[in-house]
Amino acid sequence: MDHIWLLQSYHCGRFYILCLIHLIFAGVFMIEGDVRSPNFIILMTDDQSWVGTSLKMHPDDPRTRSDFFLTPNVERLAETGMLFNRGYAPAPYCCPTRRSLLIGQTPARHIYQKDQRNWTTRYREQLSLPQMLKQADPDYRTAHFGKWDMRFDDVSPEAMGYDMSDGDTGNETGGGKGSGGPAAHRDPKQIFGITQRTCEFMEQQQRSGNPFFVQVSHYAVHLDIYYREQTLAKVEKLKSGQKHSMPAFAAMTLDVDEGIG
Repeated sequence: MDHIWLLQSYHCGRFYILCLIHLIFAGVFMIEGDVRSPNFIILMTDDQSWVGTSLKMHPDDPRTRSDFFLTPNVERLAETGMLFNRGYAPAPYCCPTRRSLLIGQTPARHIYQKDQRNWTTRYREQLSLPQMLKQADPDYRTAHFGKWDMRFDDVSPEAMGYDMSDGDTGNETGGGKGSGGPAAHRDPKQIFGITQRTCEFMEQQQRSGNPFFVQVSHYAVHLDIYYREQTLAKVEKLKSGQKHSMPAFAAMTLDVDEGIG
C-alpha cells in the first residue's frame, strides 16, 4: 500500500485535517502500455490539534507530539508513507476547509455561514474532486462517509458527484457538542460504523473491478466526548502528560486511531 500524506493542523478548537490520501492497490505502479487508474482514500479528523497525536509533526522536535494520547496507526501510516509538515488546512475551521477540499477554491470565495446571492447555485456548478475523476475515467466509483457539513442548501454529496454517502450530515449526526448522550458508547462518534461502510464500499469496487475515490470524514475528535469503555480503561492506566492529561479525550483519540487503522 502506497500513501501520500497531507497532515495539516491547528490547535484545539480549530480544524485538524488528517488528509491521508492513500493510493491503494497493492502497490501503485505503472507497467509500460498498462496505465491503471489509482484508488484514493481521504481520511479527515475534526478538531484535532497539531500535537494531538503520538506522531511527531517535526521529526527532530519531541514537543510536536502528544505526551499522553496514543495513535499507533497514524504513526504506522507516517512511517510507510510521506509526511507533509509544512502544509496548512485551507481554513482554521471545519466547514470552510471541507468546501475548499472538495472544489479546490480558497474559503474567501465562500463567505462562511453566509450565503451570497445565488452562491449555492455557483458552488454546485464548480468541478469537484469526484466529478474530476469521473471525467478522467468514467469507471470511477465515489463515496463520502461521515461528516459532510457544507452548510449550503441543496449541496449534498450526490449533487457534488458522489455515488454513495451518509447524506447531508453535520455535527449533530455524530454526537456533536451539547448532544447530552452517555460518554461510553459501543460505536463512539460512529467511528467504527463509518469504517465498516467504507470497507464494504471498497470491497464492492474491488469485486467489480472499478477504481474508487472515498472520503472518510470522522466526527471525532469534535466535542462532545465519546469513547468505548474498554478504551477508557486502557488509557486510565497510562501516566498523564504535561500537555495532555484527560483520559476521556485520550480514549476518544485512541478509538478514532483504531478506526483509521
